[in-house]
Parts: sequence; C-alpha cells; structure tokens
Amino acid sequence: QQNAVDYDSMSTDELRTCIDHLTDRLNCGKAALAKREAAGGEEKAAAPQSSGTFPELPWTKPDGTQDAEKIRAYMTEEMSRRIMVMDGAMGTAIQAYKFTEEDFRKDAKNTPLGDLENHKVEIKGNNDLLVFTQPETIQEIHRSYYAAGADICETNTFSGTTIAQADYEMEYIAYEINRVGAQLAVAAAKEVTASEPHRPRLVA
Repeated sequence: QQNAVDYDSMSTDELRTCIDHLTDRLNCGKAALAKREAAGGEEKAAAPQSSGTFPELPWTKPDGTQDAEKIRAYMTEEMSRRIMVMDGAMGTAIQAYKFTEEDFRKDAKNTPLGDLENHKVEIKGNNDLLVFTQPETIQEIHRSYYAAGADICETNTFSGTTIAQADYEMEYIAYEINRVGAQLAVAAAKEVTASEPHRPRLVA
C-alpha cells in the first residue's frame, strides 16, 4: 500500500528507525491475530442496538442483505416527485462533543480495538474509532440527521481504509470499522423508519 522504499539509499540511523517502526506494526498485527484466534476465529463486533425492537427496512431480504433493485426502484420513484436529502457533515457534528483523547480510548478493551492503554500513537481525531468507543453518540448523530429531514445517512467510515488508519497504526481495524459503522447507521434508520413508515430511511 506504500510506494517502494529504497532501503539501500538509507543511512544506518534511518534503517534502524524504519525497522523499529515496522516491528511495532508487525507486533500490533500479531496481537490482533492472537486475540482473534483465541476467540475462536473471525471476531464479530456487534453495534449496540437502539432501545426497543424495530421492524426491518422494507428492502431487507430474509438473509439480512439488502435488495438493491428495491432500493433503486424506491429512489427512482421518490426522485421523480421530490428532492431526496442526504445528511450533513459527520466530522463537524462529532467536533461539537469535544471528545478528549481519553474519550477516544473509552472502553476499548471490549471491542476489536483491544487494550489501547499502551497504544503510543495519539488517536484523537480518528473519528471512525468512535463507532466502538462512543457508539451511542454516532447513532444519535444519525438519528438527528434523519429527524432533521435526511433521507440518507452516510456511515461514519470516512477513514475506514487501511491507508487512512495507517496514520494511527491501526490498519488492522479497517474492516471492523466499516461493519460496525454500517450497523449503527442501519439501527438509526430502522428506528426512525418505524415512526415514519411512509418514508423509509436509507444508509450509504
């Protein structure tokens, strides 16, 4: 995922620094793998659910996946009659909560993140991690946008790639970020749709 590095052109000190950095990342990956294997395989991170039980969205198939043709038909029909609205900026909404570094690390032990107490890289600003450490807030932001009139909310996964997470040395968490981010947004969509079934909400 990175450009080729010309190690032969590096100085001895640069090589030592590079090796230390790569070793840290390797150890991080090994720790994540050991935790997953100890848990019996692929770890399933479940997003906290809204209080109460809400019906599935109208395009949810029996196996839990979404029917793309039903979604396309609904959007085509709706946009022939009106303008559909997407949510606003997630990052701006998150900033209003003024989360600290400690808030970003809150209760991480019980998530695929593992224990972040000794994670030496500052993670404040890695907003995607909040789907694990501040899930209620992320879901509430989705609900607020829906309540304000949004038809579609985007998941809180703007930086949910290995490339973006490399800035925080957390590439190993990219997949879980996307999965749990989607779960939170869908939970909010189901909750709002339950009160306004004539206007089901969508997740992008």
